[in-house]
Amino acid sequence: MSGNQAQHERNEARQLISGDDPITNREQDVLGRAKFAEAIAAEICSINTQGGAVLGLLGPWGSGKTSLINLISAELAERGCAIVLEFNPWMFSGADQLTEMFFGELSAQLGKKGQKLKGVAQEITSYRRLLTPLKILPVVGAYTERVEEGLDAIEAVITERGGSVAEQRKRISSSLESVEKPIVVVLDDLDRLSSSEIRDIFKLVRLTASFPNVIYLLAFDRLRVEQALGDVGVSGRDYLEKILQWAFDIPAIPDLVIREQIIEAVQTTLNELGIETRLDRDRFQDTFEDVLRPFFRNMRDVRRYAASIGTTIRTVGSHVELGDLLAIEAVRIFLPDVFSAIPRNRIALTSEPLKSDMMREHETRLIVELDKMIQSAGDRGDVIRQFMRRQFPYASQRLNQGYGIDGTTNIWLKDRRIASMPILSYYLEATGNTGIQALWNAESALAAMDDPEQLGNFFADLDPAHWESTLEAFGSFQDDISYDQAQSAIPVVMNLLDSIPERPWSGILDKGTIGNVLSTIYTLCKQLGENEELESALEQIYPRINSLSSRLCLLEVVGHGERGGELVSPRYSKKLESRLREEIRNSPRQDLSRERLLVWLLTWHNESRDGNEPELDILDDSEVLREILKRSIVRTKSKGFSSRRIVEQDPRLDWKSLSKVFGDEGKILAVAETVASDDDPVLQEAVQMVRKQLRSETCQASSDSQDQTDDSSSQ
Repeated sequence: MSGNQAQHERNEARQLISGDDPITNREQDVLGRAKFAEAIAAEICSINTQGGAVLGLLGPWGSGKTSLINLISAELAERGCAIVLEFNPWMFSGADQLTEMFFGELSAQLGKKGQKLKGVAQEITSYRRLLTPLKILPVVGAYTERVEEGLDAIEAVITERGGSVAEQRKRISSSLESVEKPIVVVLDDLDRLSSSEIRDIFKLVRLTASFPNVIYLLAFDRLRVEQALGDVGVSGRDYLEKILQWAFDIPAIPDLVIREQIIEAVQTTLNELGIETRLDRDRFQDTFEDVLRPFFRNMRDVRRYAASIGTTIRTVGSHVELGDLLAIEAVRIFLPDVFSAIPRNRIALTSEPLKSDMMREHETRLIVELDKMIQSAGDRGDVIRQFMRRQFPYASQRLNQGYGIDGTTNIWLKDRRIASMPILSYYLEATGNTGIQALWNAESALAAMDDPEQLGNFFADLDPAHWESTLEAFGSFQDDISYDQAQSAIPVVMNLLDSIPERPWSGILDKGTIGNVLSTIYTLCKQLGENEELESALEQIYPRINSLSSRLCLLEVVGHGERGGELVSPRYSKKLESRLREEIRNSPRQDLSRERLLVWLLTWHNESRDGNEPELDILDDSEVLREILKRSIVRTKSKGFSSRRIVEQDPRLDWKSLSKVFGDEGKILAVAETVASDDDPVLQEAVQMVRKQLRSETCQASSDSQDQTDDSSSQ
C-alpha cells in the first residue's frame, strides 16, 4: 500500500469520529442514503415551478438531515438542473433582521451565479429595501413626535425604493420567469431555532413562496416545528400543511447499521490510539445490548460518542476493562446528571451490602442514593438499572433486582472492572490510587514469582509501605499462581514479616497488617494442595523462613491451633509445633530478644507446651526481660470509618500476655523491679504501668474483701 493510500484510509476512518460534522459526498455515505438523495433531486428537477414550490425534509434531531441535504445539493449540481442557494437562519435573530438579511443573502449569492442572474439580484435588493421595517429608518424613532415630517419622510423613502410592494413583486416575478433553471433555496436546522424564530421563518417563506422558479427546501423536525407554529393558538400541523407541497420523511436508520457503526467507531478510535486494552467478550455482549445500544438513536450520537471517548481511553484505557469503560463513558456523555452522582456514590456502587441490623440505616441511605441516580436518568432509568446490573453487581444486589453476583471484589480488581472501588476511583480520578497501585505491584511480583531471588529483589526495591497492599492484592491472582510459584513465594513473603511496617488500624473489619499478610500466605498455601502434598512442600519451605516469629505465623496458617487454618493433618501440625518450641528454647537469647512477635512466641510456647517438655528459662536474661516488658505496651493507632484522620489511643499494658509468660503477678513485679533502674524511657513507662496495674488490683481485692465483711455483718 502506498503512503497516499494509507493516508486516504486513515482520513476515511477519522471521518466517522469527526464529531458532529455532516457528510459531504457519496463516499462517506455509510447509511446508504445516496439513492434517496438522488430520488429527491430528480423530483426537484421535474417540478413545475411556475408558481414556486416548498419542499420539506423531515426527520428528528440527529437523523442526518444536513448530510442528506449535502447529498441532494451534490446531485443537483451534477445534474445541472437547478441553482442551489443556502441560507443559515442561525446567524440572525428577530423578524426584522431576518427579512432584510434573507433577501440580502439571496441577492448576494445570485449575483455570483452569472451575468443573467445579476438583474434578478438587483430586483431582489430593491424588494429587500422595500420590505425593511420602517422602524429601522433614522427618520422614525427619536422624531416620531414630528408626525407630519415622519410621514413625508416615509413617502419619500418608498418613492426612492422604487414604488409599492406589489409593483416590486411583479418586477421580481418577471425577472425570475426568465431564469433558465429553478433556484433551490435551502434552509436547514430550522428545528434548532426558538419558537418565535421558527414562526418568523415560515412567515417569510409564505410571503415569498409564490415566486416563479423558486423552490424552498426546508429541513426540520416536524414535531418541533408543529409545536412552535401552534403556540399562537392555531393548529401547527394545519399551518404547516398549507405551506408544504412536498414532504419527504428521512428513512429510519436500520438497527443493524447503528450497531455496526458503534463498533466501527470504537474500533477506529482504538486503532488510532494504538493502546492495548482488556475486553471480556462474553460480558461485553450483554453490556452492548443492555447498556450501550439503548443510548444511540442516530449517527450524530455515534459520532459524538466516538469523538468523546478517545481522551479517556488514552488516559486510563490500559487499566480499565474496555466493556466497563465504554459503558460508563456512555453514561458520562449522554446522561451527565447520572454520571455526576457516581463519584459520591462509590460505596453504594462497589461495596457488598451489609445485612446486619446495626447497618440497616446505613444501607437504607445507600439505596436512596441509588434510586436517585435511576430517577435522574428520566426515561432512561431502565438503562441505568441495567448499567448497575452489568457494571456494579453489588449495587444491583442492594436494590434487590434479583440477579446473581458474577465474581468477588478481588476478581473484579484483577479483571480491571469498575465494580472494584480502586478501579472505579482510578477511572474517575485518572491517578494511581492505593488499590490500583497495589494491583500493578502484585502483577510485577507475580511475574517474578518463579525465582525467589528475583521476587526478593522486587520487594527490596519496593517501598515497604506498599508491601502489605501488594501482598493483599495477591488474592486477585490466586487462580493464576502455580504450585511452583507458590512454593517459591511463601518463604520470601514470610520473611517480610520481620520488617513490614505496622499501619494504623482502620476499624472492626480490619485484620491488621500481620493478619492481611497471613491471609496471603493462606492463599499461597492453598495452591500447594492439602495434607500430604502440602506437608511435603512445607518440608522445603520451613527451613527457608528466617525468624521464629514468621515460623509461628506459618504454623497458625496451616496448623490446628485455636486460629489455625487446618490445611495439614493433626499429626503433622503437632510435629511442627514440637519442632518450633524446641527452636524457641534453643534460640540464643540475644536472637530471641530481637523477635518481632516475642511476647506471642513466649505465650504460645508456654500454652502449647507438652507436659514432658522443659520450661523456657528466661528469667536470668535481662535483655529478653527488657524486651518482653517493652513489647507488652500496646499502642493503637486507628483511623475512623468515614475519616482519614489517624487517632493515637492511650497506651495500655497487655497484662494477660505477661501473666501467661511469667506465670504470676509476683514474678511480673520482680522482673519490673529488676530493670527499674534502666534509663530506657519505654522501659520506664512499662515499669510504671506494671506498678499501677498491681496497685489497682490490690485496691480492687481490698474492696472486694470489705464488701464480703459488710455482707457477713448484715447477715
